Amino acid sequence: MNEKLITEILLDIRNAIINSEAIQDFCFQKYTKEIKVFLGADERDLPEINNCPYILLDRGKAKLQNNNTLRVVECDFYIFICIYQADIQDDGKGLIYSGILEIDQLAQLIRQEISKNVVAPIEFVEEEIPSISENAPLRQYPVYFQFEKANIKLRERRDS
Repeated sequence: MNEKLITEILLDIRNAIINSEAIQDFCFQKYTKEIKVFLGADERDLPEINNCPYILLDRGKAKLQNNNTLRVVECDFYIFICIYQADIQDDGKGLIYSGILEIDQLAQLIRQEISKNVVAPIEFVEEEIPSISENAPLRQYPVYFQFEKANIKLRERRDS
């Protein structure tokens, strides 16, 4: 098992995303700019839409077992993806909102890059695109959000 701090692994994930040629190419092709990756978040004050496309990485709850300076850790972490895409295609039989397709493609690229480039054992356990409702202000065309929950298992190094 790894002997890294959870935040060190989140930094590895951030670096894998930022340094991914596939993700950067996708973002340049669709949005004409690089993706931004934020580590940690204030849910009451999310980044402005002009930061799109962006990703928030944040850790969740951890299960711990003490063992002197090492502890076995199982920790949830979250990947929150946001894009801005106003393109709508009308095929004469209905509308296709390009953003719903693109956020799914981007999420798949992110999962692939993390799986390929991060040495920690990571399991993706849940994916959610917030539904359209009055109570879900996150889903407002042309802004699209996707939420990924994953789990890291490791032996975390502690200094004391």
